[in-house]
Amino acid sequence: MRMRTRTHTRQINDDRPTTYWIEIVELIDDRPTGKLRRRHHRLPNLHVGITTVEPGPELDRRWARRRTKSPGLYGPVRYDLMDGRTFDSRTLAAKRRARISRSLMNRGFTVNGDLTCWSTYVIELDHSHLPDCAGWFYVGMSSKPASQRVWEHMTGARNKRGPLFSRDAHNHFVRWRPDIGRPHIHFSREAALQAEAQLRIVLEDRGYRVTGGTERYQELREGRSGPRNPTSEGESE
Repeated sequence: MRMRTRTHTRQINDDRPTTYWIEIVELIDDRPTGKLRRRHHRLPNLHVGITTVEPGPELDRRWARRRTKSPGLYGPVRYDLMDGRTFDSRTLAAKRRARISRSLMNRGFTVNGDLTCWSTYVIELDHSHLPDCAGWFYVGMSSKPASQRVWEHMTGARNKRGPLFSRDAHNHFVRWRPDIGRPHIHFSREAALQAEAQLRIVLEDRGYRVTGGTERYQELREGRSGPRNPTSEGESE
């Protein structure tokens, strides 16, 4: 009878739903195998994962064991960045992890090795065929290096999905103008889209014709109060 009782108890315990938490652990940048790159020089690399170990002493012990097993890899558990929510399904936990990761990325942290950043760029176009035109520019933004995007516009690059260039930027390409729109780093696509539109507005306010920078253009143009210097657009961190 005792054996059946213990077996019955174990079955009840095994049937309890699994609880999930989001764990965030700082990674040591100066690893013995080489320094990890950062998206922001003051913000560390982070591991953001899903765990079934409750945050607190138990989670601390788990990561202490990992530090012992793999010295020089893992820093402290970042409770200051964790929200402590619990989830009864891994699917819900995964959705929350994605949201937290995106939020941390927007702040400049490097999450799970993702080094994606965005920047804006300006290409000067040939306006000799346009009467009474002070100048013509193409404004863009990308998570690729600005020099690579400029090259794709200039050469008319394509991939399996189609063209990687603006027709105007390709057909009327003159040169890259980093002196007008130097490639500041942005930590979210939304920030880059706004910086792109702001840069277009600045150039238009100076009397130039501008192509590109349309996705956030209308809303920013309607709410704009005054001109800004295009060389100080975006996040300079």
